[in-house]
Amino acid sequence: CGTPPAVTPRILNGQASQPGRWPWQVSLRYGGTHICGGSVITNSWVLTAAQCVLLGMHVLQGENPGMVRSRVRRLIPHEKYNKSTMENNIALIELEQPVPYGHLIQPVCLPKSGHTFQLNGTCYVSGWGGPRTLTTFSEPLSTPTVLRQAAVDLISSEQCDCINGLPGSFKTNRTRVLPGMICSWISGGSEGSCVGDAGGPLVCNENDTWFLAGVSSFNDACMSANRPTVYTEVTGFSEWIPANT
Repeated sequence: CGTPPAVTPRILNGQASQPGRWPWQVSLRYGGTHICGGSVITNSWVLTAAQCVLLGMHVLQGENPGMVRSRVRRLIPHEKYNKSTMENNIALIELEQPVPYGHLIQPVCLPKSGHTFQLNGTCYVSGWGGPRTLTTFSEPLSTPTVLRQAAVDLISSEQCDCINGLPGSFKTNRTRVLPGMICSWISGGSEGSCVGDAGGPLVCNENDTWFLAGVSSFNDACMSANRPTVYTEVTGFSEWIPANT
């Protein structure tokens, strides 16, 4: 897991990534329309946000000649998901048929319980995000064309709350970062801030292996420039995930 095929890096925030660069990336679709991202964690299971599975969807892996479509067997949102505070915003999707691993499809590694990702580590977000908040489906994203990527900095919960509280920030009732959440930020500009989709992956590289640090939960950056994105912290669910797969 966590080892994509060798590709020439294109580390440009908010711009296209190459096929196979993020082989665990999934597009979740409802009525043929892309609504959320997700991550392959085994050939039968996808990890995403709880807010995404309340609609039901098909799953599309990739957007290229090697893409694989799969129907959904089971949707398992976290039993304590709170849509007001966005706590426990995580869910599992069991695929109807296992997907074949290959050059374009690989699982991402899951961190062990208690693991802490360094604030100065190498982390990326990827997706087909658009100019809207990532907590509403009132304005669906356009059909995915090219997967985008952005390098991001992990920041502390205190710094995240501080930035979100600055004058001019787009206010929601979900700006406070609670236990079980982590934040990323693109310092110095908003380019790439809307790259990720709700449910999509935040991955960090450690010893040449990519780990799923977070599941994209909510983001004010699409409505107000230079704001953090908040993720469900995957390490906090290291027991819940295997208990439900």
